[in-house]
Amino acid sequence: MVKLISTGFPTWERREYDTFVTITETYGKDNFDILVQSIPSKTKEEIVQYSSAFWNKVKDLPEGQKILRNMEKKEKSEKQKEYSNKLLNLK
Repeated sequence: MVKLISTGFPTWERREYDTFVTITETYGKDNFDILVQSIPSKTKEEIVQYSSAFWNKVKDLPEGQKILRNMEKKEKSEKQKEYSNKLLNLK
């Protein structure tokens, strides 16, 4: 995180980074509307730029693998819910 900040995002605080990670793990990496609501100190443009850099460098972050695993778990859970709902609707 420190490396990412020092290479182009010095105005992002740790609190904003943590919120960004939590929201993207929960709602997906392209849900910018929720990110804008959750990080009111940043514009949508700033969040989109940060997101692009973040996802290009996520594997270089110390907690990058954990973030990716959490997102995969969430996506798998959402797919299972969707599949279950489809089955219920068929009955």
